[in-house]
Formats: sequence, C-alpha cells, structure tokens
Amino acid sequence: MNFFDLLSGQGVFLFFFAFVLFFIALAARFVSSRSASSSCASYKRLGALLTPSERSFYGVLCQSVSEDVVVCPKVRVADVLSVEKTDRSSWQRAFNRIAMKHFDFVVCDRADFSVRYAVELDDSSHLNLKRAERDKFVDSVCRSSLVPLVRIKAQSGYSIAAIAGTIKAELDSQKEEFDF
Repeated sequence: MNFFDLLSGQGVFLFFFAFVLFFIALAARFVSSRSASSSCASYKRLGALLTPSERSFYGVLCQSVSEDVVVCPKVRVADVLSVEKTDRSSWQRAFNRIAMKHFDFVVCDRADFSVRYAVELDDSSHLNLKRAERDKFVDSVCRSSLVPLVRIKAQSGYSIAAIAGTIKAELDSQKEEFDF
C-alpha cells in the first residue's frame, strides 16, 4: 500500500483531520506565545511607592496620630468614596472622575479600617492650574460625602506637635461645618 492508496476513502478523511489538528495546535501555540510575551513586555516594576518627601511626612504623620488609627498611603479615591446610584451613563462619568485619583494618605480606625479622614500633602505642584482644579474637585467630593480632608503644605521638615495640631484644628472646623 502506498501513499496514494491511503488518500482514498477513509484515508482522505484521516489525512485531512490530522492536517486540521496540526494547524489548530500550531495556531494555538502562536497565539498563546504572542499574548504571554506581549503582556510581560508591557509592565515593569517601579521604585518606591512614596516619594522622599511623602516618606518623610509619612513617618511624622504616623507619630502625630493616636494609637487607635493606622495611616494608609496612596489610597484610591474610589476605594474611599462611592458614586450614588443614578443612570448608568452618569454613574460611569462620575466614577471615572474619581477612579484614577488617589489620596496621599488615609487615616483609618485600627479595629475595622473604616475611614476617619484623608490627608493631602500639598507641594508646589498644587500651584499648577490643573492640579488646583483637581484639588477643588477632590475637596468638593469629600465635602459631599462627609469624608474629612486635611490639607498640609509640604515642607523640608515637620514637627509632630505641629502636624497633630493642624490635623486637630482641621477636623474640629470640619465637625462644625458638617455636624458629624
């Protein structure tokens, strides 16, 4: 029996079936190797989560707050606030406005991690017009959701007592404003 005899009857079917399986396997391997290599090549590890200025402030902030709280750095605004239910399009627009923003620090209750207040460290970039608009927006969403927001100007050095005093004064003034 030669090759051409195999191509008659069932042999044609088996040859065609084997041919199709071979190309399906080849295509699957090609697609998986392309997607794996492209996803790995698209990402790289960054350096420190906090800038040196943020890290310096973080150390002082942690010492300035009471022991019943924990300070969390770089928390996404959408993880602290939610958009009230509305139609899908409006909800998506509102969510998109907060999804890519973060608070510099969020102070949470140590027992249950409920949010007590957020802290923004305002450096010179906050003088930029776009950044000032972002700050106004964040201020307004915090006010509307009753999440206290404490803004502290970035400095070359910090006093634990001064930071604690600023936080207390800010929170006291917002308690009067929001009555919470």
